[in-house]
Amino acid sequence: MYLKTVLLVFFVQSVHVFAQSSQCSNLDLLFVIDESQSMLLNNGFENGKNFVLNVVKAFSAVADARFAWVTFNSKVWEQTSFQTAQEFSSIVQSTGFNTGSSDYLIGFNAAKQTLSDHSKTTGTGRETVVIFFTDGHPTNGGDVSAIADVTKQIRCDQKTRILGLGIGEEADSAATIQAVIGVDDASGSCSKASYETVPNFGSVASQGVGIVQRLLGCQGF
Repeated sequence: MYLKTVLLVFFVQSVHVFAQSSQCSNLDLLFVIDESQSMLLNNGFENGKNFVLNVVKAFSAVADARFAWVTFNSKVWEQTSFQTAQEFSSIVQSTGFNTGSSDYLIGFNAAKQTLSDHSKTTGTGRETVVIFFTDGHPTNGGDVSAIADVTKQIRCDQKTRILGLGIGEEADSAATIQAVIGVDDASGSCSKASYETVPNFGSVASQGVGIVQRLLGCQGF
């Protein structure tokens, strides 16, 4: 049996808790957060943390849901195993911002390791999702093809879905992110990649939860 993983990256404000549906059970949500220098502006990192906390609050209604994150720029700053909603929320709330340039290759390699070490080894039936949160494009490290090779391993070998959320992205940056996570990859045996953008950090705090629920089909209101 294949396991599916989803990686997530987002921020928090008001939250709707949804009724559980069978397709949304046993979720492992992995947030991958790009701590770019620009997140120092407009209270970006704190808005991002709020987004994550709102997603956790909403998805805590799902039976056996677990949460983890990777925060990175030119190095990995935080890399957790999958936790309960309460445990993970405490970690997020106590985490501070670190400066550095954006190296997507470092971030997605850490995500792949987290999935391998802490999700795929826990038995069958976990639905895994990576939520990738960024307000830019890679400014350091591997090129697009090298990063896309890693995200394809996540989607195809680890059977994990990837949701990308861009903050105020222009067309060229949005296209780069979609190429990196494999939005247009039609490989039949691979999990899907999806991408959306919101205008600014304030928007992700208020709109992010609804985007995640809709893309995963876990609205259930």
